[in-house]
Amino acid sequence: MKQLSDTSETAPIYWGDIPLADNQWHGLDQLWLCVTTHARERLLSYCYSETGKHPRWQQFGRLTEYRYPAGVNLDNTLAARQKLSPRAVVVRPIQPIHLPAGTSVTLYVGTSLWLSLEQGDNVLVELPVARLSDTWFGPDTIQGEVCYAARTHARLSLEGSPPNPYKAMTPVTIKNHASHPLVLDRINLPIPHLTLYQQVTTPSLQRYWTSAITMTNTAAGSDAELKIEPNPPTACLNAEQLAPPREPLAAGILRKALTFLLG
Repeated sequence: MKQLSDTSETAPIYWGDIPLADNQWHGLDQLWLCVTTHARERLLSYCYSETGKHPRWQQFGRLTEYRYPAGVNLDNTLAARQKLSPRAVVVRPIQPIHLPAGTSVTLYVGTSLWLSLEQGDNVLVELPVARLSDTWFGPDTIQGEVCYAARTHARLSLEGSPPNPYKAMTPVTIKNHASHPLVLDRINLPIPHLTLYQQVTTPSLQRYWTSAITMTNTAAGSDAELKIEPNPPTACLNAEQLAPPREPLAAGILRKALTFLLG
């Protein structure tokens, strides 16, 4: 099978305006990009490396390519913008959390950022910086939605969770108003409804945040309300908004059956 040989000319991609040298691989977490110029077209190729290291040999079958007319100057400086997922993300804690009746908890959940590669006002491509898998979330095979799946530590504090340049942190407060315990095995995060923020305290300390959300189930334990905070999370100091919600939510409140939010 035909293969694409490795090149030693590799470089990371940094957020912001970046020059993508022709026929070089550039990495952003697990995502690797390469721009190749031909007579009348340019190819934007990408693949994923689970280790985050450059894949020295990649079969063409594992590559995805986008073709652009030669008039699109892909060898000029492009803008690498941070975005959030266009789908909801179902996160599964490494260990389920048992929430007693009448109590609440705040979890800090990280989800992968997306790369929006832009030239002027044109968005060339949007890609997650890490490979994501599809999952179905809902009470049955008829009711529900296609989401992305992710594993998370779901930490109860930020201690032991250093800033990650490839993930955004979402504070998730869950209030259990039911008369029975609530097992937090899966959480459906409405990422397209959230705002993306950046916190920079020092040049070396940078963290990405989303809007904080609160999930409250009723005393009956069958229905729930999801509230999206309109301002940056309390822990996000000196916040700068990077991207508005993809799908703004009227009044920032969503009411659904509990089975659409928690599993």
